[in-house]
Amino acid sequence: MLRIQMETIRRSPISFERAWGEADRKTERAPRMEQQQFRLSSESFPDGGTIPDRFAEAAGISPQLTWSNAPPGTQSFVIIMDDPDAKQAVGHTFVHWVVALPASRSSLEEGASAGGWAGRQQALRDDMTSTPYRGPKPPSGTHRYYIAVYAMKPSFADKEFEDLAHSKFADDTRTYTRERFESRYHSDINAKAEITGLYSAKTSH
Repeated sequence: MLRIQMETIRRSPISFERAWGEADRKTERAPRMEQQQFRLSSESFPDGGTIPDRFAEAAGISPQLTWSNAPPGTQSFVIIMDDPDAKQAVGHTFVHWVVALPASRSSLEEGASAGGWAGRQQALRDDMTSTPYRGPKPPSGTHRYYIAVYAMKPSFADKEFEDLAHSKFADDTRTYTRERFESRYHSDINAKAEITGLYSAKTSH
């Protein structure tokens, strides 16, 4: 009787390796909760597409923007639109738009910076301080216009950020290009999302 029981145990051992292997496979099959990518899009033009004339300098209407999936801890957003191809004409990247917004915002409607939009929006600094938005107007050829939205750790959508912009960089007409902003505030940026639009110089007939 004892020999039969021992034979049964030998033939049906408890395999710890098999048990652990099955547990590992179950863990691998379990869905992972990952932070979705921070994204920016526009209903005004597709990423990489041509910017319509109504958003050019002559019309002065700012494009529609929507951003999503801001990471946890985001306290504000900063939007920058610039034209690095302007270096060939004016010697530096031309800044067209700079805006700071509270974290409660996830979009800007078309024309938000042109018609006295009443939300908590601030044009901090651009190359034309008399207007919060200056549309594309390349002197020649086709230029690339980058619009970036930054999810920020500190709250920049207040007067202190505006004071910083005007006091520390008041003598620098190239303030707040994307490159300079990222260099200055790299430790305060949670995430960045970006789109690009193209606009060509108009030829006179």
